Amino acid sequence: MRHKVPIPRILLGTSPFIAAGQFGHRSTLYWSKFCLNPSNILEIIRKAYGLGVQGIQLLPHKPVVRAVSEALREGMDLRIVGSVGPGDIERDVELLKELGAVAIVAHGDIADLRDEKLLERTIEAIHEAGRPAGFASHQPFKTLNWARRLSLDYEIVMVPLNVLGAFMDSKPEDLVKLLEESEKFVIAKKVLAAGSLPPTEALPYVAGLTCVDSVALGISSDREAEETIALARSLFV
Repeated sequence: MRHKVPIPRILLGTSPFIAAGQFGHRSTLYWSKFCLNPSNILEIIRKAYGLGVQGIQLLPHKPVVRAVSEALREGMDLRIVGSVGPGDIERDVELLKELGAVAIVAHGDIADLRDEKLLERTIEAIHEAGRPAGFASHQPFKTLNWARRLSLDYEIVMVPLNVLGAFMDSKPEDLVKLLEESEKFVIAKKVLAAGSLPPTEALPYVAGLTCVDSVALGISSDREAEETIALARSLFV
């Protein structure tokens, strides 16, 4: 099943662009650099695309959406993997459909509620838009174990996965075993553990896992892009 999902092996992550909390004190810097200056988001997208990254994991925050929309207008052939919720799910799905997203997943704040009806409704809305569907999770071991007992129809899971076990709710090897038993397309995120791991340590570990189909990499500077993407391409492409 995983090979039928049209998602590139390497995605540009967007967590730095929304100043996500996992970056600690750097979140304030990212807020200033990206949220207050969306043109810097577009510059990173241009840099990553120029280095061969053709996919982006899009969180539907306005500054990020504007930057991605401009990248598309500039002719970048970006394959968008979007996240929806936990707000207006139908609106987010429609927005991502208009942007040409190749796949859409429910945000972890939806999936980790472990509310079967809510997640089923979200997945159905994505499928009705004609896109492969799935969910992200901040608590992947608990949520995947819960989901495997249900009859949900989904193709993709996006989970934190790194050698440290950072931002995970289990040991890495336990989550890997669970993912290996699944037939889902797996996108690994937080592989650099929010900057705690150097790419030379983080990426070979994830690339060596047969359960990982794609990796989302948050990039905050040209230097990071050059260092991280070159290595990722050598391992994943």
